[in-house]
Amino acid sequence: PGERLRRSIRTANSQLKSIAAGTGCATLLAVFNNTDCTIHTDPYSVMTAMQGLDVIEVSLAADPAIRPAFGPTRSGPGREMRRGVNTSTSAIAVLCERAPEDVTLLVYHNRYAAVPLQHDVLRIAGVRQFRLPDAINNSLDAQWSEF
Repeated sequence: PGERLRRSIRTANSQLKSIAAGTGCATLLAVFNNTDCTIHTDPYSVMTAMQGLDVIEVSLAADPAIRPAFGPTRSGPGREMRRGVNTSTSAIAVLCERAPEDVTLLVYHNRYAAVPLQHDVLRIAGVRQFRLPDAINNSLDAQWSEF
């Protein structure tokens, strides 16, 4: 999950980085899914593109009779947005068109953005905005909070 969106983030990052550095403005990566908004751009795919795939460390004893020990869930590979990486991308927006009269813009804010996008700027009809709580470090525990 999230791989297609991770590629878009990587491609857009250099452009967004130069804009953010030159102007100090917030940036927005807008994605249009022309197939189905539940595939590749659903909230979990966006979260894993930003946070990475979840990893759980498993420790196995030499004795197979001893149960394995499971560590905490944490973000693993594919984490495109983290402290010090892709901080020039303020948010990712997904444009969903279910029908010509049913268009929604879903905006997922990057909590590590150097210049955060102020949520009041997009407080208009047809736009929903989300953020991840600061204390969350993996996708399993995370739930997008709506502004």
